[in-house]
Amino acid sequence: MKAVPFLLILVSSISARAETFGPYLGDVTRTSIKVAWRTEIPSNSVVEVAPAENGDFVAAGGTDQETLQHEVLLTGLDAGARYRYRVRSDTGGATVFESEPHHFRIDGGPGSPFRFVFFAEVHENSEVAGFDSVVRAFDPDFQIQPGDNVDEGSELAQWQNFFTRGDWYGDLPLFNVNGNHNYAGNGIDLSTEVLVNPGNEFYYSFRYGDVLFLGIDSEHLLNDEIRDNVPPWLEKVLTDATDGIEDPVFIIAFEHIPPWSSCTGSCALRKLVENPWVRDELVERFERFGVDLVLNGHDKIYERSLKEGVTYIQVNSGSGPYDVDPDAGFNPYSQVLVGDGLSMLRVAVQGCALRFEAVRPDGVVIDEGELTGRCGNLKSSDEVVIGDSDDAGIVEAGYFADHNGESAGGCSGASRSASSGPYTWILAGFLFPLLLLRSRTVFFGNILINKGDST
Repeated sequence: MKAVPFLLILVSSISARAETFGPYLGDVTRTSIKVAWRTEIPSNSVVEVAPAENGDFVAAGGTDQETLQHEVLLTGLDAGARYRYRVRSDTGGATVFESEPHHFRIDGGPGSPFRFVFFAEVHENSEVAGFDSVVRAFDPDFQIQPGDNVDEGSELAQWQNFFTRGDWYGDLPLFNVNGNHNYAGNGIDLSTEVLVNPGNEFYYSFRYGDVLFLGIDSEHLLNDEIRDNVPPWLEKVLTDATDGIEDPVFIIAFEHIPPWSSCTGSCALRKLVENPWVRDELVERFERFGVDLVLNGHDKIYERSLKEGVTYIQVNSGSGPYDVDPDAGFNPYSQVLVGDGLSMLRVAVQGCALRFEAVRPDGVVIDEGELTGRCGNLKSSDEVVIGDSDDAGIVEAGYFADHNGESAGGCSGASRSASSGPYTWILAGFLFPLLLLRSRTVFFGNILINKGDST
């Protein structure tokens, strides 16, 4: 009779320990960052920080309030500096959780080059860890995801899986917006509790370097407030960003639902009920205000599209691919389509140049390109383009190089005029790169299809 309660206690203890995860980072600015983690029992929060190179750890933030979800804001940090940190939680004189040291880097402010990575459709799948070496070699400053981090947002165990599917979560601040799976099982409350985002966490903007980022929850069918509040909010943010007062060099948006997609089959209903609102309320403003790049997920494929000067890229970092048909006419703006395998995007920004590469877990590049921003908006007098500076090694060997180790400067992409805003083709060698820019190449399964000129 006594063995039964002992067994129940043992099982409960094992289950509880599975709910401890972290630390992870979010909402990094030029002077601050948020550190978060989860413990299996209520306990206090302590964050210790040390210079990246050397020096002792000192208490930098925390609270005596005992809680399960821990979130500590560190302030007074030096712009552009790199720090080491570790976290600890205690209760009743006993240590509940103590992390290994991790590190983070603070936004360097205007004129500073930086890198970030973009993942989508992670779904807490173990395959995402295959990108570990690619991420580490690139040494980015932060990461972006457009939701669907887990299959069901209400399941705490899935969030524990998510934060262990990749060894970069303790070092790279995550900017995230919700996807439909974040809402699954009435999970939006847990999703917003666990994740660490700026503002109201559903839609927000932030500046990093000379770039304005727009994080947008586009799940208008699952959240009435998104449908009602996002359009006027986006209108105001973009109006302010283009009023001639400290305007950004680039504007990058990220949201879950792509406006167009070559996905077929299970995506058919999405094209009827989801995509029209995105096109009417978001894309219209993206085009009118000159947004440069929009990052998406949802359809579990890799596709790059171009319409009215705005580049759209969706990646698939952790889920089985959906069916695609490049000839179905679902996406007349498609430039590159990869219908199989996993992908992530790595992006480097320096001055008024932005370079991107879409890569497989093994580092194979499946797409690449370059955008030119509004150079007249640079805050620094030292105007540079990627490849001209040794600062942070923004294009060190292997980061943005072709298979021969040479700079991939003639890659496909487009340039936005700094003065007028319309898109113009990059002439990185005049006629030959121009032909590359006009070419639309489609990867369909293992077949490479040249689709000719695109519009």
